Amino acid sequence: MNNEKYPEKLTDSYYLVRKEWLDESTQLGKYRTLKNAVAKAKANSAFVFTEDGDVVYPAAASEVESTIKKGTLNTNMNVRDGSSMDANKLFILKKGSVVEILDDCKNGWFKIKCEKTDCGYAFISNVTGDYISVSE
Repeated sequence: MNNEKYPEKLTDSYYLVRKEWLDESTQLGKYRTLKNAVAKAKANSAFVFTEDGDVVYPAAASEVESTIKKGTLNTNMNVRDGSSMDANKLFILKKGSVVEILDDCKNGWFKIKCEKTDCGYAFISNVTGDYISVSE
């Protein structure tokens, strides 16, 4: 997304600073000014979103992609719509499937991208464990 299409100051909505769009509990604040939202996001390795979920910051996809790791599953794995065992199971990825690890949600959960979804959550335990083989 390009920051130039977003106004510096909002009057009837907010810029939301979150670690993940789908998880409201990761919200770090909401701001009327883009400058303040970006400063908070930078200080906390977070994102700035519009209230509709558009990513405002980081502006360049390359800023996010540089931290993405790819991995091959060493076992079948449930993919869920949230980072907990209580979240709805979306589907099962088969052993040998390749995923992109987008974010560490802590406690063994990772946000992933694969051929079946742009955003899902899997309990990987850690990126060097028995469940997945990671490559840079």
